[in-house]
Amino acid sequence: MEYISELIWLSIWPLVIYLGYKISIKNATKDIK
Repeated sequence: MEYISELIWLSIWPLVIYLGYKISIKNATKDIK
């Protein structure tokens, strides 16, 4: 179980970073406009 949850976490983590990055860019472009 521990191993599987670790794999899931590792596969989700990049998505979380990517989404946060996209959202921060959207907010930045909103501020510029």
